[in-house]
Amino acid sequence: MHKFKVDMVVNGHMHCYERTWPNNNGTTSDTQNLNVFNQPSNPIWIVQGNAGAAIVERWIEPQPAWSAVRVLAYGYGRMSVFNSTSLYYESRSVDGTVVDYFYLNK
Repeated sequence: MHKFKVDMVVNGHMHCYERTWPNNNGTTSDTQNLNVFNQPSNPIWIVQGNAGAAIVERWIEPQPAWSAVRVLAYGYGRMSVFNSTSLYYESRSVDGTVVDYFYLNK
């Protein structure tokens, strides 16, 4: 992902929500602001898999340095893209409460 300058990877399967700091093979970067990333030097990884099955996942403890936000609750993700240079991503609980969000600007 780093080689091809990927900015963000969204995947699921783990029944949870987790967002990383921008990182390359676990080495973090761009950690000054939790919610705004201007031209991140590495991709942000998102697991948005908390919309379905029972949530019985176990975290790696203690929380690794590359992990920015973790949520073990049902929810879903929403993404908005503006003029092809800015992205807003949020994770919401089932009642619509925003549990995490960030902006990615190129």
